[in-house]
Amino acid sequence: MRALNDAAKAAGVIIVNECGVDPGTDHMSAQKLMDKIHSEGGRIVGFASFCGGLPAPEDNNNPLGYKFSWAPRGVLRASTNSALFLKDGKEVTIPGEVLFENYNLQRVEGLDYDLEAYPNRNSVQYLDVYGLKGECRSIIRGTYRYRGWCDCIKKLADLGYLDMNELDLSNYTYAKLTASMLNSQSTLHIKNQVAAHFKLDATNRIITTMEWLGLFSNDPIPPKTNTRLDALCAAMLARMQYAEGERDMLVMQHTFECEYPREGKKRIYTSRLLDFGIKHGDSSMSRTVSLPVAIATKLVLEGKLSHLRGLVIPTLPELYNPILEELETKFNIKFHEKLEKEQDCNFSNI
Repeated sequence: MRALNDAAKAAGVIIVNECGVDPGTDHMSAQKLMDKIHSEGGRIVGFASFCGGLPAPEDNNNPLGYKFSWAPRGVLRASTNSALFLKDGKEVTIPGEVLFENYNLQRVEGLDYDLEAYPNRNSVQYLDVYGLKGECRSIIRGTYRYRGWCDCIKKLADLGYLDMNELDLSNYTYAKLTASMLNSQSTLHIKNQVAAHFKLDATNRIITTMEWLGLFSNDPIPPKTNTRLDALCAAMLARMQYAEGERDMLVMQHTFECEYPREGKKRIYTSRLLDFGIKHGDSSMSRTVSLPVAIATKLVLEGKLSHLRGLVIPTLPELYNPILEELETKFNIKFHEKLEKEQDCNFSNI
């Protein structure tokens, strides 16, 4: 899309990009509070942003704590990406193969339990996006999952189930495919073989989750499946879809570490979205992805963005203000901003 910027400017047209939920309303809600902090003389020295599309608590009823509201292949491929973020002024890289060893637990107001939070791709590039270069010493963006996801996906990756190399899997069962990853010629007691491979008890949650997914079964690999990743996708999709009447949940939280030198204060703010799908209606994921771009399209058609040309993302007030306002007033999709902590600080000693 960036490659089209100059041509769009020359043609006198606007291209509004990254206008769903993540990216999209994450940019809008973050930039809105950032602009407010800056207008009050503050500087943002730390920024963290995490988002996850998950089953609503009452419908979180499978061992992975996840159901697909978008393409399963995309979810699993994203699990192989390395992560880059900034911590205390230094860049930190987490290789994809150890990504799921590097999660922490976070509590989001409105939920009664912790979520796993792990970094997602390149967070450092957002210093430029948000105008924080030279100001922000720590920045990280990441993903939320229910507890248990990271350890299980890590073991599936270690076993080889995220491999995307093409294979001939005709006449393979899941048990045979799993055995092949252990270089085993036998599918006998395959559950115990995998448990021994990972030095885990056969009753360990990771092993029983693999069993629930059918990875030890004699079920055939679906026709035209030619990678281990796609075999896993098929097994997950058969078991991890939303049933009629079930709801999803979109949870997003930004955390801002701020300094106010003129006031001699340090403050921590959060901006939080907790949205739920409509029972027997639209999912939260479909609403939060589609409505922002629909509102942006209306703004373009009404000529309210006629002064803009080329590629833009919704970090401008003329985009984020009307979109966030309409999401809140018409659709009850609302970000809640909160001052979490405030303390005195003598900046002359820093």
